[in-house]
Amino acid sequence: MEAYRNLDLQKRTKGDVRLERTITRSEVGKLRLKGKPKCPACGNPLSFVYEGSTGFSSVKCKRCNRESLINTETLEAILIEKAG
Repeated sequence: MEAYRNLDLQKRTKGDVRLERTITRSEVGKLRLKGKPKCPACGNPLSFVYEGSTGFSSVKCKRCNRESLINTETLEAILIEKAG
């Protein structure tokens, strides 16, 4: 979390679109990686979770296209079933 506070998050523009907050790859490299939760259906890594992350995030797997809910504190990924 401390590394995130020290990052220089700048307001940048891309073409005509103003990006409110952006971060460069080198700045992301300064963050401590907490882990990479895996898709419960196929085992493919879903995303990168960094230290200081809290809460939940829904992510679609790039390999099997199934959607999962990630608990960013425990790195648990739970498959979201389609209703019906």
